[in-house]
Amino acid sequence: MEYKELKDQACHYVDELKPVIYGIADALHDHPETGMNEVFASTTLKKILQDHGFAIDNPVADAFPTAFHAVCGNGPFQMGFLAEYDALPEIGHGCGHNLIAAMSVGAALAFAKAAGTKATVHVYGCPAEETVGSKVYMSEHGVFDGLEAAVIVHPGTDQTYIGGTSYATHPLQFTFLGKAAHVADATYHGVNALDALVDFYGRLKAYEKTLTERHIIGAIITEGGTAPNIVPDRAALKATIRALKVEYL
Repeated sequence: MEYKELKDQACHYVDELKPVIYGIADALHDHPETGMNEVFASTTLKKILQDHGFAIDNPVADAFPTAFHAVCGNGPFQMGFLAEYDALPEIGHGCGHNLIAAMSVGAALAFAKAAGTKATVHVYGCPAEETVGSKVYMSEHGVFDGLEAAVIVHPGTDQTYIGGTSYATHPLQFTFLGKAAHVADATYHGVNALDALVDFYGRLKAYEKTLTERHIIGAIITEGGTAPNIVPDRAALKATIRALKVEYL
């Protein structure tokens, strides 16, 4: 069978799967879950894949309980599809991971039907991609070894294109520890961890102005004390550091 005929078949199957694909996108959008908490999303996707003949396991259950690996067929070509499904706090699916899950599962189902005995199809559920990034852990532990290819579709503009690039990213947390004290204590003054963190944040913003290549630094203070009349003995900042090149990151 010619490539174009296979492609036409796959596209036809995608059209048939429209209710499934839209259903995934809508269901996950209506039930947003942050990284490592994607129980509904993971269960929903696994159920759909099982209903279409996929066997399910989780090779990284110790580190990512909401991850999964679904496999169908026994053909020689090993094809992988990567599904993301975690959301952001308060915003929800602002990065469209509900759409990524829908597109990856839909594409996998269509590809499996079109390829028949020519391929083994793998779907990888990749949680916590807004934070720690499960795909990195999976890669380091050989989960993708043996694949001929692995693909993902990411929503963007109104143009469809193949390839492109994205930012390499690394999450960081900075924690400062001090000594608690009452602010009015005349003899025991404590050590203010928040002061140290605020100073660090200012220096981070000043340092960022010296960077010469494309990058993104996002940072929030997640801990800064418990009451205004207590000197904070603990302060924490979470950051996402991104660059187009891993070496520069």
